[in-house]
Amino acid sequence: MVLFTAVFFPVAVLAGCFFAAVSFVGFGSRPPAEPVSIPYEDTSLPGFLLSPPDASGPLPTLIVNNGSDGPGSSTWTLLGAPAVARGFRALSFDGPGQQSILFGRGVPFRPDWENVVTPVVDFLLARPDVDPRRIAPAGISQAGYWVPRALAFEYRIAAAVADPE
Repeated sequence: MVLFTAVFFPVAVLAGCFFAAVSFVGFGSRPPAEPVSIPYEDTSLPGFLLSPPDASGPLPTLIVNNGSDGPGSSTWTLLGAPAVARGFRALSFDGPGQQSILFGRGVPFRPDWENVVTPVVDFLLARPDVDPRRIAPAGISQAGYWVPRALAFEYRIAAAVADPE
């Protein structure tokens, strides 16, 4: 007897669904979401940088970290949307051991999350639309542990939110 079957969709399908969802929640037909590719070791981390409608100039940016069992896009309603509604940019990404990186590329989880957050901060600091003095990671679930660990090593972060529940 089969109790359940896991189905993994190609990243392009998930990205299309995410853009549709962002559009549905009230940002109109052209969501202010930019697909990004974050340089990481010998590969890259896929993500979305979401911005308030009609935003310009450097803005504070929230780095959205999901736990170990969900895609970065699943944190949109809990972390991304509230940040964007308050004038922040929100960067959501899949890291090592998460969704597209694990299933599509075989890159496993790593406990030293500071080695993931530092390249993400490097990526953001290279962008003129990010305020370099106002970058903050937020982590839920397992990332509620990873974010404080990253803070111990990454000095360019201004603040953080950690929710291990």
